[in-house]
Amino acid sequence: MTENPEWVKDIFSACLDMSIALCDMIWNEGYHFDCLFRYNDMGCKGAPLFSPQMYRGLLQPFHKMAVDWARNKGIPAHLHSRGNIMRLTPDVIAPPILTRSTLSR
Repeated sequence: MTENPEWVKDIFSACLDMSIALCDMIWNEGYHFDCLFRYNDMGCKGAPLFSPQMYRGLLQPFHKMAVDWARNKGIPAHLHSRGNIMRLTPDVIAPPILTRSTLSR
């Protein structure tokens, strides 16, 4: 992530684009969701896998795009992450992602 952040952003972008395209296909066929559930395991037992600065620079923009998609559909977005991401929490809820699960220490 630190050696080639643009490549990482390309991967995140491709994954999100595919997810949104699939959700749009399903939504446009008349199947509507109660919420958008995203998962990103961003922590281990004692700490996040990356710094808050790295989260803000690499991953948060893609979380915001997913939240924006959900809001445009009138549904909440939910992020699930395992591990201790307490140091990331202020940034994770900033887009805002309306709910978040698993608080580990």
